[in-house]
Formats: sequence, C-alpha cells, structure tokens
Amino acid sequence: MKYLILLLSVLVPGCYNDTEEQLYGVQACNLEGVTYSANVAPILLNNCYACHGQAIAPVNGAGIVLEGYDKVRVAVENGLLLESVTHGANASPMPKNAPKLSDCKINTIKKWIGEGALNN
Repeated sequence: MKYLILLLSVLVPGCYNDTEEQLYGVQACNLEGVTYSANVAPILLNNCYACHGQAIAPVNGAGIVLEGYDKVRVAVENGLLLESVTHGANASPMPKNAPKLSDCKINTIKKWIGEGALNN
C-alpha cells in the first residue's frame, strides 16, 4: 500500500500558482492619494532595484537607474518606465524574466505619473 501511495505521489502532478491574484485572490486596489514615497518607491524597490539599483544598473540594468526620485523622474520623462512595465512595443518588457507587474501596481504607477510624477 505504501508503494502505491508513493507511486501516486510521483505520478500526480502538483500545482503551483505564481501570481498574486492566483495566490491571494483578487484584492482591492486603492488608488486614492498615490504618492511616490508611499506607493511607487516600494514597487520599484521590490521589483526593479535588483537590476536597476544604483550599484548594479551600470552592469546589469543597461545603465538605467531607478533608485532615487531624480533617476525615476528621468525614466518617467523619457517614457521608458511606463512603457516597460506595461510591456509596450517601444521598450523591453520589465521586470525582465519575471511575470508582469500586477494591474494594481501598474495602475498605481500610471496614476502617479498622471498626477505629475511628484516627489511626494
């Protein structure tokens, strides 16, 4: 009997979900009062700094630095930040080799940019 259970555990595939929506269900996305420091900077820290942080960007991030408001503002003004996170045709899709950011995170960045991309 124990061999049958072992055999079944090997033959029956497991399942794994790797998107926030699949793991935790659809959660409300609050876009009220979006600010750089409270909302956008944490998204960038958790999803972009591994390649686009100050220390690694010249080597691994094509020289694009997203650490610090002034650097992010450059990527906003040239359109690369929004184009890359939305997987637009005019930029490399980001995060590289990872799932697309959630709709909530993308909409948070869009809202912040649409409100002037302030250093707030």
